[in-house]
Amino acid sequence: MSIAKIRYQGLKYLLHGKFLRAPSMQIPEEELDISKLSIYAGRKGQNVTAYKKKYPLAYSGAWKADDGNVGIPLTSISEKHMLINFKIDTNDYNISSNGEVYLINNEGRKLLTTYKDNEIIVEHQLKPREVCLIEIIPTS
Repeated sequence: MSIAKIRYQGLKYLLHGKFLRAPSMQIPEEELDISKLSIYAGRKGQNVTAYKKKYPLAYSGAWKADDGNVGIPLTSISEKHMLINFKIDTNDYNISSNGEVYLINNEGRKLLTTYKDNEIIVEHQLKPREVCLIEIIPTS
């Protein structure tokens, strides 16, 4: 499945959903070389500015769809695998205390885990430069 297909599967969250606070995650950081090129570079002796700064190696967000499901996109900018794990209290997202958690990535959509008693635990080995969507489907 391509990034475009993953994004398409997440439209009900990313385009039409309500933005939520992303779950708290411990994301590794790395010092990266950054270059900043001004639109005026080359004019009047301006050059490219280069610097190093620490950045997180993965990014996430959270959106709630009209049907009550929650989508959490994850994106890695790392060239290494990294374990992503986080917990969510269902009360924080105002969803039912039981349900299922799916992973949508290049390999398709698969059930990651189920949850109950208001606690969702997600663990995923994020591949280098992977884009995926964690989908939380509450049940009654």
